Amino acid sequence: MSGESTTMLRLLLDEHIDPAVAGGLERVYPGCVVIPLARWQDRAYLGASDGEVLAAALNAGFTFVTYDQSTIVPLLRNWIGTGKPHPGVLFVPRGKFPQGPRSVGNLIRALRDVLERFENESLINRVLYLER
Repeated sequence: MSGESTTMLRLLLDEHIDPAVAGGLERVYPGCVVIPLARWQDRAYLGASDGEVLAAALNAGFTFVTYDQSTIVPLLRNWIGTGKPHPGVLFVPRGKFPQGPRSVGNLIRALRDVLERFENESLINRVLYLER
């Protein structure tokens, strides 16, 4: 890890992901930028539509991390079909990472692995599913 890269992935965590993930990830991967939606842009995007959140994440240079496959996947299909770019999405499979504090450590490790693997790459227009 270079730690000084200006192109390091920046992660925006959906509101359903425990904010402890951000702090834990910053401890195990110093220099990363991980922000829970509840602490981003003065909470302006809490309760916003998925499209608004994804567009804002793209404009701000963040990859979006979410459990929400039921509404995000169809939205991404639509955007991809029309040529509209998206910020890149990391899906958190509920079967591998159940919501709640018991999955925080596993989620931190999985996101650290993504940061290491794609350290200086953009995930714009890419979709990945986290592995445990």
